[in-house]
Amino acid sequence: MRSRTLSLRFLAVVMVVGLLLTIVAMRWQGTRKISRIVVSGTSLIPSHEILEMVNIPVDSMTVRDAPFGEIERRVQKHPFVRTASAFRGSGDAIMLQVQERKPIAYALYRNKQYYVDAEGALLPYRLVGSVLDIPMITYIQRSVLDSTTLRGALMILQTLNENDKELSRNISEIQVMPNGEYVLVTIAQATPILFGKADDAQAKITRLSAFWKQKVLSINKRAFSYIDVRWSGQVVVLPS
Repeated sequence: MRSRTLSLRFLAVVMVVGLLLTIVAMRWQGTRKISRIVVSGTSLIPSHEILEMVNIPVDSMTVRDAPFGEIERRVQKHPFVRTASAFRGSGDAIMLQVQERKPIAYALYRNKQYYVDAEGALLPYRLVGSVLDIPMITYIQRSVLDSTTLRGALMILQTLNENDKELSRNISEIQVMPNGEYVLVTIAQATPILFGKADDAQAKITRLSAFWKQKVLSINKRAFSYIDVRWSGQVVVLPS
């Protein structure tokens, strides 16, 4: 019993000493000057742009005094940043985790070209860190860019991406017609796909995907003047 009691006391002493050493180490680390800021999660935004927005020179303050909330607010002003999270890293580092907005289409608005993400945010058109293979949203004749038509176009594109990535990669353009309907245009031969309204996008894309795999990929794409998925339960085509 005495031996067991001594062992428990020794274990308790070790745990207390370990806890004290941890506290001392954390406090010591907190008093060290910031020597580096590590940015992660970016592929479109160059890291130097994020660091310029952070605007904290290294060795200017201690890790403990770093304004993490202010750093996050600054970085989130970047149009391509969806969220930003700043926290203390190991040693004298500040970690900055960024979630980017991912463009899924181009759009023309007031004679200027923009990127558009899945949430409908218009992002400035600019050179980014990777090549973007995404379709263009265009507006025919008197049609205009508004929240309703944009939301419908994005719904179609997202449904395409989720259900048939191969077919999605074969779409170069989605046209918004004056009556609010949509026309998809293929990369090969610029074949128009009459889509109609964005309603029942899932069912239309399911039919289109099946037709594309069974017919279009097995024959010359020039065999069609257009493909029409507006009618329930069927795909209508016009031979060239």
